[in-house]
Amino acid sequence: MRRHDGASTSSMATHPAASRGPVSVGLALCLLAPCLLATGCQDLDVHEGTIVGNPGSLRAARSSTVDVDVAEAFVAEVVLFDCEGEAGFEEVVDEEVDLLDPQSTFADLDDGTWCGAELLLDEVFWVGGGEETSFELEGSELLVVLESTAGFVLAESLPTLWQLGPPELLTAELLAEHAEGSGDGGEAFLDLDDPDLDDLRAALEERSAVYEDIDGDGLISDPDENAGTLATGPGREDEAAGDADEERVTSKSGCARRSRASLLLLLLPLAGSLLRQGRCC
Repeated sequence: MRRHDGASTSSMATHPAASRGPVSVGLALCLLAPCLLATGCQDLDVHEGTIVGNPGSLRAARSSTVDVDVAEAFVAEVVLFDCEGEAGFEEVVDEEVDLLDPQSTFADLDDGTWCGAELLLDEVFWVGGGEETSFELEGSELLVVLESTAGFVLAESLPTLWQLGPPELLTAELLAEHAEGSGDGGEAFLDLDDPDLDDLRAALEERSAVYEDIDGDGLISDPDENAGTLATGPGREDEAAGDADEERVTSKSGCARRSRASLLLLLLPLAGSLLRQGRCC
């Protein structure tokens, strides 16, 4: 201990500036800078590649003229594609999902930014009706395709809702067109394997969408739709897929960039001076 104290005393006698002034402050800043830079903005929620268990929630498209009382889908598999077109996440689900239950989910999805997704549905089964006509819809082996040019984010704090089919997928006119019988007793049987219903099948496969669950209620509601889609099927033209997500993520990442840039501006003059003296870190 005495030898260490003596060495320190000798060193301080040779270099009196080592115990005070810019070096002590500079050393502290050099040590703290990485930590400060890393925590420039705490609410940035994108952690690409980290599995955090983001539950995918699949919901039936809403209609203003037709009530859906039962909506089920047997999800066979889900695939997420990165923005290079490579499959970055694949999971065999093999589970029946209630599309009307706000608590139901179909898979735990990987955190990250994705530019595409595919859902393979072995079966779908919906029951409901309009004012005059009830319906029963069924189909098998649907491949639901979703795309986003900007990329959509899946993160623990950004719950998403996957909408099967576009809004107004089912209408009173469609039910009347395919109804057997008339009046209150009419019933429409919508078999998606029937070539006459190819357009309805295509709407489910190519015009579905992903929304952020803005109000956190587990159902696709007006606030969710007003915020815009995160991803859409290739046949859907209501808005540019990914714009809403890009704006949200840009806002959050911008906070981090501004904080870090401001800190760098404060550190650069002092760091330059210390580097010229060979005293930093």
